[in-house]
Amino acid sequence: MKALTLLPLLCCCSPQPAELTVANGAELDSFDPQLATSAGSTRLLSAVYDCMTAIDPLSGELLTELASSFESSDSNRQWRFVLRSDARWSDGSALTLTDVRDSWRRLQRPSTAAPYSDWLNDAKIEIVAGAVQVNFSTPQPLFATYCTYHALAPIPAVLRQATPGVIPDNMIYSGPYKIVEHRIRDFTRLAINTEHADFSTESFATIDFLSVDSQWTSLNLYLDSQVDFIPEVPQLALDKLQQQYPDAINITPSFASYFVRLQQDDQQLLHNKNLRKALSLAIDREQLVELIGGSRRPSATLVPDLLPN
Repeated sequence: MKALTLLPLLCCCSPQPAELTVANGAELDSFDPQLATSAGSTRLLSAVYDCMTAIDPLSGELLTELASSFESSDSNRQWRFVLRSDARWSDGSALTLTDVRDSWRRLQRPSTAAPYSDWLNDAKIEIVAGAVQVNFSTPQPLFATYCTYHALAPIPAVLRQATPGVIPDNMIYSGPYKIVEHRIRDFTRLAINTEHADFSTESFATIDFLSVDSQWTSLNLYLDSQVDFIPEVPQLALDKLQQQYPDAINITPSFASYFVRLQQDDQQLLHNKNLRKALSLAIDREQLVELIGGSRRPSATLVPDLLPN
């Protein structure tokens, strides 16, 4: 009888389905945008944090986001960012230049132990004449592009003052969504941020990001209509899925490179440039890609060939 009475209680605790459900991969490595590095973390954090700049997903053009404008001078040693006047946090409070400056200073601090702290390693960050000004000792031509990544997204004071990696209960966000619930190794629920400058009632009101370690499990959830989107499919299943579900598969280039690491006990041998070149030429990339299957392409460099010259 105890089991029979417990079942309705468990059912009542189950949340209503979100309007969009995403199989997001493994559990996030961190909800702190300055510490997170995984692809799943990037997908979720990009929904709850706006960055200073953004990349157009179709053209690859660098755009403004929280910044209304930006410019560089002194051979890219100095960068200036002017903030949008309508930038707000999800509680309605203003997102300020101080938030940007202090967020970037937190990224610099050794105590934060941020993986991308070297992006601001020797930078002097100040507020000058209505803009955040960053001065580097060496040219940094890609800094505005770095600002599209969540590691450089402004974070609120409540997070800046917390222990790195610890997310306060009263968190606020700058992106189109905010985190309202998280269950470890289960799901993270986002709700639309009505304070966002681009808020629209036509957007999904809620989104669930499921923690799913296996690509095969994610695929089965999708085929069983339990999730609406999976960012990746198993490479071994791709050809068959393209045949059976041509309208559901959308193949887009992934800005990533995979490489073969050779196990070599005598590292001195690899100091020989000609030997390294010979080993590289000995790998049949065409055959390797054919054996692996899927949509991967052979590459002779670490930089993907989809990057424009």
